[in-house]
Amino acid sequence: MGDTQKILNILEELTIADYKKFVYFIGNEIPRGKLENISQVNLAMLLQQQYPDEVLDITAQILQQISRKDLLKKFHLKPSDREPTALTNQDASLPLVMDWQLMQLAGKIGKEWKTIGIQFLGIQSYKLEQIEEENIINVQMKVFEMLKTWRTQKKKEATATRLHEILSQKDVPLSPEVISFLVEQE
Repeated sequence: MGDTQKILNILEELTIADYKKFVYFIGNEIPRGKLENISQVNLAMLLQQQYPDEVLDITAQILQQISRKDLLKKFHLKPSDREPTALTNQDASLPLVMDWQLMQLAGKIGKEWKTIGIQFLGIQSYKLEQIEEENIINVQMKVFEMLKTWRTQKKKEATATRLHEILSQKDVPLSPEVISFLVEQE
């Protein structure tokens, strides 16, 4: 079975909700416009075209992010301990912080998210207000969008290590245990 067929089989096994999550996570690597209302067949072909040498590694990582380890086992995929090079910053020695890392961190930041955004991440208050309006109900998604904004602003400097350094400052209202995973995975 070729890689494209394997990816297609995996995508067909996903529930609608899991497929949406899969598309969401790959959306950081492929322009969102190409992913809007994309079919499973077209996504499998697009992934193969975009990442011919790493399509299975990328798929395995996303399956792990969306908690579908059953598919990893079924299709004999094993996420590597390192980020696929297609998902890393080619111009720096450390990979850019990934969506799954930002989402994990977002789940650990509570009501202090705006303070952290303004005071430590350098995000303008109007941008935080915009994020809040777009994500009225879910605090975790507000924080996730804030962290993505930081990553976009910092570009090549937006590594997990750098984010850990910023959030390790003594005045940041987070405990060290909450953010330690950022450096343990690099």
